[in-house]
Amino acid sequence: MLTRRIIFLAALVFLASNTLAYAQNFRGSKPELSLGPPQNRLTTGETLNYSVEWLGIPVGSVVFKVEGIEEIKGHRCYHLSVRTFPNKFFKKFYDVEYRLSSYLEVDSSRSRQYIKYRRLGNKFLKTVIDLDQDKKMAISTFFVPKDKLQIEDCFLKDINWVYQGSYQAKIPVNISDLVSCLYSFRLANIQGGGSYKANIFYSLMVWHIEMKLSKPFIKDIHKKGSFCVFSLFPYSRLAHWILGKHELRAYFTCDSKRLPILMEFKTNIGPFRAILKDLPRKYAGI
Repeated sequence: MLTRRIIFLAALVFLASNTLAYAQNFRGSKPELSLGPPQNRLTTGETLNYSVEWLGIPVGSVVFKVEGIEEIKGHRCYHLSVRTFPNKFFKKFYDVEYRLSSYLEVDSSRSRQYIKYRRLGNKFLKTVIDLDQDKKMAISTFFVPKDKLQIEDCFLKDINWVYQGSYQAKIPVNISDLVSCLYSFRLANIQGGGSYKANIFYSLMVWHIEMKLSKPFIKDIHKKGSFCVFSLFPYSRLAHWILGKHELRAYFTCDSKRLPILMEFKTNIGPFRAILKDLPRKYAGI
């Protein structure tokens, strides 16, 4: 009987010691997540197509694209475009559509021009913002269509727009618009767990933003897979101004492309999320 007890205790000690060893080895083999250096240039033709959901219901789409490189007032700039539009379901509640063009200087990552076309129901507006980084001045010019437009015609280039007025505002150096700020961030040499500061010109005002960055981690997206990402949480009154709430969080891949694969934000009418349709496969299944 005593011999059996000794054998049983010895077996327990053996199992416990080996279990601890295996646990230590497992912890030691766990891959270390890190944030790689960013890419040096944006890729012409890169298209990021997002499905937008409200309370889990698909309500529209957002498409970002690097159209190419153009010259804006003597500066070589990336032409960045964004299109947002609701689906048939959400049009019944909020029929608004945007087409944006942002021009980001290739060599300095400074925003030079921002053009916004907005359709709200049957009302149309065009806004052109020239950001003179040298004179530290933003000039906003507003236009409305000369003739009555059909919804499908509102973004055509050959529309006759009528000047409605302009506004000038002083700006700090290296200011961005909403679109160029995203791409400048993707090109920035940042560190996980740190912060990123930016100045954004929006709604005739300068907004100071500090973005808190998490360290890299694995995020599971339902039915999409697992991805090595870091999150960005911008703290600014601008988020409250646009969304009605401060809560906005974006998730970027940890590779050099810094792809924003998921954006979550809360508004006065409930939570929204925008998820990248063509997720990068090489990050799935980690």
